[in-house]
Amino acid sequence: MSLFSKNKQHYEDKKSLIIYFSRAGENYSVGNIAKGNTEVIAEYIKDLTNADMFKVEGKNLTQQTIKYVLKNLLKNKEKMQGLNL
Repeated sequence: MSLFSKNKQHYEDKKSLIIYFSRAGENYSVGNIAKGNTEVIAEYIKDLTNADMFKVEGKNLTQQTIKYVLKNLLKNKEKMQGLNL
């Protein structure tokens, strides 16, 4: 039984966007991985909610940059609601 199986109908008529950062490649505990854990979970959520996905990528992405982007996304939430992303 899925965690969201009872509420899946609730998401069918909603539009959502999953924004995620995931690091693949060299992993010190299991070796080289094709997908990071966050990407795997983001895909799982996409399957459950039918949401669009956006992967944040960056060469020198820092925690400060991520916080800045999220702060501005939340600040401009109302403006973005009408966009077809």
